[in-house]
Amino acid sequence: MSAWNRLFGLYGPLLALFYFAGIFKTQLDLPIDLTVLLAAALSLLIVRRIAKNPLFPRAVAWAGVLWGCMALGFLAADEGYGTQKAISFFSLTLLGAVAPALLLRDADGVRRFANSLLLIGLIVAASAANSLGSLGVYDRLTVFDANTIALARAVGAGLTALTALWLLRRFPAWAALPLMAAMAFIMIASGSRGPLAGVVFAALPVMLYSLRHLRGVARLALLIAAAVSASAVALPFLPEQSRARIETFLGGELDKSASIRAEALQYSWAVIQEHPWGIGMGNFQYAVALSPTPVPILYPHNILAEVALESGWLPSTVLVFLFVTAVLRCIRNYGRLPDVSRLVLSLLLFSTVNALVSGDLNDNRLFWGLLFLALSLDSVRTQLSAGQAAAPLASRSLLRSATDEPLAVYTAASGPAQTLLAGRPWCSDRDRCRIGSWRCARQRRWRGRK
Repeated sequence: MSAWNRLFGLYGPLLALFYFAGIFKTQLDLPIDLTVLLAAALSLLIVRRIAKNPLFPRAVAWAGVLWGCMALGFLAADEGYGTQKAISFFSLTLLGAVAPALLLRDADGVRRFANSLLLIGLIVAASAANSLGSLGVYDRLTVFDANTIALARAVGAGLTALTALWLLRRFPAWAALPLMAAMAFIMIASGSRGPLAGVVFAALPVMLYSLRHLRGVARLALLIAAAVSASAVALPFLPEQSRARIETFLGGELDKSASIRAEALQYSWAVIQEHPWGIGMGNFQYAVALSPTPVPILYPHNILAEVALESGWLPSTVLVFLFVTAVLRCIRNYGRLPDVSRLVLSLLLFSTVNALVSGDLNDNRLFWGLLFLALSLDSVRTQLSAGQAAAPLASRSLLRSATDEPLAVYTAASGPAQTLLAGRPWCSDRDRCRIGSWRCARQRRWRGRK
């Protein structure tokens, strides 16, 4: 296996590039939109995967439930922006939501995806660093003509992955600490506060895990010391406007941008209470009267408020339920997938913080992908060497593990086995079944009755 396949593979870079394709569009003169091109490639890979194994993780079914509930917002969508938003949401965003759950089926696949996010973040950070010298006094750092939030999100996702990988002892300190300092500087220079808060919040699961042993405590202390030292050294070199925005944020004050978003959230809540079935996608600008702004505000910059406002109470309730379930699913897999579950949880928390403070439904495709990847963790296989028994867990419900169920295994030496634990029979299809699908659960119940 080549070094590229071992570190990144095929699925990881395609998924990472799909989520951050908007940054690179202006630099690539392609006859086809880059996002559409990557979506076509991912679709072909998913079809290939389904052809080899037609069984789905249960997370895909939950995606269908959520998107079906949000069809209420599609039916009443605005003819302009709302229709374009709905079409993109029910095509590209839906693909981005289910693709990780369908393609990342083992622990190494999830790690390669995190490595790919880190690679994208490093590329974007290095490109942005080249333009530091040309910034004016009142400029904020950006890259490839993209907005500052897109820059901070791409670098922040990579920084979150790097921090988690290093604290989980899967990245050397001599390389991790300088890279983290450089990426944090680029994020602060962009002046985007949401991604910066997301990185800090996302580090909590792995930071708590590091406190279990003395070496982890030392790593955590080294990380805090490096962060404080790097901030003190880099502060004089930051763009003036970016530094002012960060200082205002740390001081607990709201500038004009934050005030408008807080106002949008406040008025959205009043409209949500009056419209339990939603007002339709793209109608936020007509239903909510905000203070005049140079650029019209088309959405409330909060994914939960956006879902509840445009599609109604039902899909917003489903979304909250799925998020809580995803977090519990990550915590429940701490024992079986100690590093992967914490890595996914960290990335999910980072994308959630971003989704709650900026962007619309389609800007937060990374959040959707990580949400359903976390929901499918029970069916993610541990990476075992040849001759060992592959025993993926199954789940008969969203909130309860099925470790008491009989596990059929397949070994290279002995072939399909019957059961490992006493109980109902288990389908032993040479470990081809991605455990956790509704079809397998139904078959087990039927066989149990017989």
